[in-house]
Amino acid sequence: MSRGIGIGLLVIAASVAVGAEPSAVALPPGVKAVWDLDKAYREATPTRERICINGLWRWQPAEAGADQTPAENWGCFKVPGCWPGIGNYMQKDSQTVHAHPNWKQRRLGGLTAAWYEREITIPGSWAGRRIAVSIEYLNSYAAVYVDGVKTGEVRFPGGEVDLTSVCRPGGTHRLSLLVVALPLKGVILSYTDSASAREVKGSVARRGLCGDVYLVSTPAGPHLADVRVQTSVRKQEITLDVAVAGPETEGQYSLRTRVLKDGRSVKEFTSQIFRADDARQGRIKSTEKW
Repeated sequence: MSRGIGIGLLVIAASVAVGAEPSAVALPPGVKAVWDLDKAYREATPTRERICINGLWRWQPAEAGADQTPAENWGCFKVPGCWPGIGNYMQKDSQTVHAHPNWKQRRLGGLTAAWYEREITIPGSWAGRRIAVSIEYLNSYAAVYVDGVKTGEVRFPGGEVDLTSVCRPGGTHRLSLLVVALPLKGVILSYTDSASAREVKGSVARRGLCGDVYLVSTPAGPHLADVRVQTSVRKQEITLDVAVAGPETEGQYSLRTRVLKDGRSVKEFTSQIFRADDARQGRIKSTEKW
């Protein structure tokens, strides 16, 4: 039996800080870190949900070659927020670093790597779903760790890491990110060799987790990881170039597309049936006349 994979778009135009719990550094009066997901901004449908995990995270400078999550010397810094050091006429530093005494005197303007950390509690209702962390704007590379174990990587400008195999619905876990600021050349190199990419020197204007971060749950099984739409007026064609993640070897699939204008369907089409082996580098293309 073949299964269709639908294409949809969800746009969020708001973000809310949701905070953290006490860290190693003492916070000033009136500053509180709360990591209670019940107080977080969220969006939900019957099958999908995402929860904003912005707010004060544990934070500290790191070496670019680091690969072990720290156990001490934590300060705090806000997510989202660019690291200190922006001083041009268009933008100034706007976030406060709550520094640990062991690195309080360190100059952060030239920082190229930093650790982030907070606890996350996975909702029990997410049992049987795919669970991921989504970073909306990253400059430039992040290694994602859960309970000290490296789980995946995200690169500029953003993306997701699947946490399903390392997170238990109803359980509490330690989410850590090693974020490295890389110039564009370094970002490209990181796809083949993350260690070499970290050695590339260059200037990055806005560094760190500069956009919202979410915990995301979606239906388990095959899903679309990326969608590119290419149009040609001369050929009167529309091409969908999509990345299909998690297809079963014996499964058969098709892409169903619907184009809307003012809420009204103006074009619908279905691709030919394909299998996992038909995907080139994990991607499928479907071209239709329109």
